[in-house]
Amino acid sequence: TKNRKQLGTARGVACLVVTVTNDAVSALCAGSIADTLKRLKTDGVFASKQGAWFSYLTPEGPYRAVAFHGLGDVGTPVNAVAIRRGGGTAAAELSKLRIDSLILDMAGDAWPVDAFLEGVVLGQYRFDLHKTVAPDDEPVAVQDVTLVSNAKTISAVSDRCRDAVQICEYANWARDLANESPNHMTPS
Repeated sequence: TKNRKQLGTARGVACLVVTVTNDAVSALCAGSIADTLKRLKTDGVFASKQGAWFSYLTPEGPYRAVAFHGLGDVGTPVNAVAIRRGGGTAAAELSKLRIDSLILDMAGDAWPVDAFLEGVVLGQYRFDLHKTVAPDDEPVAVQDVTLVSNAKTISAVSDRCRDAVQICEYANWARDLANESPNHMTPS
């Protein structure tokens, strides 16, 4: 059985993130999504290597977009650094598509989703505190993550994800401090 755990709230412009290995596809990947993936692989547009990212718009579907995240070969240890880089790539793409909500398939909990979320949170960082931005140009950041996972592990996975996101938010806060002019903070 699948269980869902939500980690925040947003306005609900969602992207379904489906994990893909060279040999297998997530159970969430069915129908037209599976057909699209097969076509992308056949045409050489998407390879399932670790950290690879490909997204496409689905205006008629229940999500704004569907994204494929590569995990490499089945049985090969998953490299958290590659997954984190994939999360950074995803952050830029999600911002362009104005997506603020992710639905992450855990694919049997075989991948470090916390590393992926670290990449997303760190990749979304922008220091624009002193810039005036038009409301239509306001950057969109992921605010909500829904994990779809095995009921036995959902609690532990969501705790790991919360911890990773919190650490990255602290890192972004430190980036804000470093980007401020020196007259905003004194050593004392």
